[in-house]
Amino acid sequence: MPDFQFKVVNIAANGDFVATELVGAGTSTGPTELPGRDPIPPTGRRVEFGLAGFFRVDSDGLIAEERYYHDRMALLQQLNS
Repeated sequence: MPDFQFKVVNIAANGDFVATELVGAGTSTGPTELPGRDPIPPTGRRVEFGLAGFFRVDSDGLIAEERYYHDRMALLQQLNS
């Protein structure tokens, strides 16, 4: 999704740990690859779904570790509708 963008909804931090609530949106113009399944061919549909991002920052304030989780069902429903 070449036009994919994140929008930050909420952010919280505690020490070196940061949690974010995000909304991601973009247009399906190429195959969508998700773990555990064959790629979904491009649909031309615009999708929007929730994500969460978790980060650990080092003593210099740089991201040392990151993980993302997304609402896979919402994404699949929009691609397959």
